[in-house]
Amino acid sequence: MRKLQPQYRILFRWCAARIGIISGLVLAITYVPWATNTRFGFIRDAALTLALVAFVMAAVPVLTTMVFVSRWQRTRLTEMLHAVSSLLLTMATGIALLVAAFLYPYGSWVRMPDPPFRAESFAGPTCRSLSAAESHVAVVYAPQNGYAVFQTSDSTAFWTVHSAVPSSIIGAADGCNPLSDRGTAPWFRGTVAATLRIDDVGADCGGRSHYILSQDGSIWMWSTGGCAILILVMGVVYLLLVLFLGSAAAGRAGLVPWPAKPEMAQDE
Repeated sequence: MRKLQPQYRILFRWCAARIGIISGLVLAITYVPWATNTRFGFIRDAALTLALVAFVMAAVPVLTTMVFVSRWQRTRLTEMLHAVSSLLLTMATGIALLVAAFLYPYGSWVRMPDPPFRAESFAGPTCRSLSAAESHVAVVYAPQNGYAVFQTSDSTAFWTVHSAVPSSIIGAADGCNPLSDRGTAPWFRGTVAATLRIDDVGADCGGRSHYILSQDGSIWMWSTGGCAILILVMGVVYLLLVLFLGSAAAGRAGLVPWPAKPEMAQDE
């Protein structure tokens, strides 16, 4: 690939530092912390989000400027069209990245403590009200041993064995409407024997927890979620930032020499 000319490299660095890093930081803060993560996974996902957004958001105004400078001479009309195109394309790219960040499954699978016996399948409801006292409740089943229930409460995690699924877990599903099927979990390295997805539904907050029973008997969990009001506020802030920074980038075409028509050059 042909190297960028020095003036375009300057414009790219300017846009990456001002548009990309700020926008990428907002997306990383909004979405990455809500997923189950190891410390390494959090740093990796936040860094990748920041780097990818910075690169893409900087590339858009640079490519737009390259097209205008290479194809048309500078006139008042082409200057106006360049500014409008840069702003609209930057906004469109920002929205596309926002949607991608919403759909992308951040985080990593975390291994749960082993149950008291080797499980063969999952059991229990797949929708849970957030008003329930327990969190991250998963039920596994083996014909010879019955049901084992995993739950966390007050920073403690434990398994308990039951002959049937406890009524408190079944009751937490009363009136619970599952979330849409949109969204996926991260790729799992290993052979999957069974899967379980539990939707956590509340008035303003919600999420989903995914569980995998591996072929070797280990159980893994990944979850994500958030509160609609906070995500909406952060999304609006992000779009306003992209609008403001995109308009600033549109005015930075002066970093790139753009030959003007003779009559316009004389006016200057």
